[in-house]
Amino acid sequence: MTSPNWKARYAEIRPTYEAYEKKLRELVTTVLEHAKIDVVQVEGRVKTVDSFAEKISRKSGKYADPLKDMTDLVGLRIIAYYVEDVDKIVSLLRNEFR
Repeated sequence: MTSPNWKARYAEIRPTYEAYEKKLRELVTTVLEHAKIDVVQVEGRVKTVDSFAEKISRKSGKYADPLKDMTDLVGLRIIAYYVEDVDKIVSLLRNEFR
């Protein structure tokens, strides 16, 4: 039995992750606005197909199913104006995404 072509499979479903990143960024922005925490920016990214394939290669054997096991396919970065807001943001998001 041949091994799955993970790169091709990820390329096929990556648009779903792109839609998820957009919705997640919108949700986090809304949560922050409702909590009246002003931030510089909420930005997101979806792991590129090449980066996905490279990570599988670099961490050979770590992922039985990279599409389920890899934890950084989508990421958000929140840039706060004030250091003291960071703990508030962390607490807020932990409660929101319990």
